[in-house]
Amino acid sequence: MQRYVLGASLGSGAFGSVRTVHLASDGRKFALKTLKKRAASMECALELREVRALKVLRHPHVIALHEIIFADGQLHFVLQHMEMSLLGLVDKRGAERRGSTLPPLSEGDISTIFRQVFQALAFIHESGWVHRDVKPENILLRQDHVLVAEDGDHNLDKAYYCALGDFGMARRLPSLTENPPTRKRARVADSKGPSSDSKRPLTDYVATRWYRAPELLLHSRDYGPAADVWAAAVVMAEAFRREALFPGENEDETMRQIFEARGSPSSTRWPEGVRLAERAGTGDLPRLTAPHIGVFVPTAGAEAQQVLDRVLQLDPEKRPSAAEVLRLPFFAMAPAAQAPATTAQRRTSSGPSPAKGVLTDRWLHRKSTGRSGVTRPAVDVTGT
Repeated sequence: MQRYVLGASLGSGAFGSVRTVHLASDGRKFALKTLKKRAASMECALELREVRALKVLRHPHVIALHEIIFADGQLHFVLQHMEMSLLGLVDKRGAERRGSTLPPLSEGDISTIFRQVFQALAFIHESGWVHRDVKPENILLRQDHVLVAEDGDHNLDKAYYCALGDFGMARRLPSLTENPPTRKRARVADSKGPSSDSKRPLTDYVATRWYRAPELLLHSRDYGPAADVWAAAVVMAEAFRREALFPGENEDETMRQIFEARGSPSSTRWPEGVRLAERAGTGDLPRLTAPHIGVFVPTAGAEAQQVLDRVLQLDPEKRPSAAEVLRLPFFAMAPAAQAPATTAQRRTSSGPSPAKGVLTDRWLHRKSTGRSGVTRPAVDVTGT
C-alpha cells in the first residue's frame, strides 16, 4: 500500500468502499476497492467470484484488475480508474421535472456507450460467464480522446469510453462454452467442469430489481446470458428516458410494469412464463397487449427502438444474443472506438518486484492461463 497515495472517495456500499489512488512513483491513477469483509489470507482473495472472473475476462470493455493487495487482514483490489458511472451521468442529465439544465445524452453517445456494453457482454458470454448485475452503477465511463476508425482513417475524437465493472455476482457456466453462438441459456443440470461454483444451484435473486429479467422475477433457476442482455436494454432505455423504465417498489410491481409495457405471457407467447407464474402462486395473469415501444422511449429514434423491441422479449429464448444485438443498424452509427494506449500499457515489465502480499496483473494472468507453475508474485505488467 505504501506505493500508492490515497485520493478522493468514489463511493461505498455493502461490499466496502472505492477511492482514487495515485501511484507514488509516477502519479498514474487507479481505483482502490477495499472489501469490508476481512480475509484470512491472500488465498481467500483467489476464491472470490470477482477475482476468478477478472483473471480470465480480459477485454477492452471489461474493467481491468491490476493488483490484489492483502494487508492487515483486508483485501484491496487495484482497478482501472474510470471517471464516472452511467448512473451519475444520467442523474446529472435527469428528466426536466427534476430540474436538470443539462441536455440529454445524444443518440450517438448512447449508441457508442451501448455498443461497448454489448461488446463486453458478447465476450463475457462467449467465454462461458454471466455477469448477473448489469445496471447503470456498473457501466463505468471516461470521456476521453479515443481512437476512432472511419473509412480506414484513424482520428482522435472526444467520446465516451466504457468498461463493465463489478463482477461480484458473476458466475461461470461451463456448458455455455460447448456452443457459445447458439446457447442462450444454461440449465443447472448441464453445468459441468472443474469450477465448484458451476455445480451449485443457481439463485434467482440476482441483479437489481429494476433491471431483473422476467424469468428472474418469476424465480426461474434456469437462466443465462439472456438475462444480462435484458438488463442492458433496460439500462439503455433509461439513458433515453433519463429515468428508470421499470422502477417497481417490489417484485410484483416491477413485473406488472413489464407486462404493461411488453404484454402478458401466454401459452403461445411464453408458455414457460405461465408455468413459472403458476408455480410462484401469482394468481391469474392479466391479459395485456404490448403497446408500441415508442410509447415508453419517445425520444429514441426508430433504430434504437428496434433494439429495445427486439431485446425486451418476455421469453428469453426469443431475445437475441449480445453478439446478434451488435449487428442491428443502431450500432452501425457508433464509431469503432477504443481508448488509446496509456503509458502503463506501453511500458515493459522493467520495474521492481512487488512487495509481499501483492499479486500483480501479470501473475494473475499467468495463473489463469496455466502457462506458469510459478507461485511467487511476478513483476507487474505495468512496470511499477
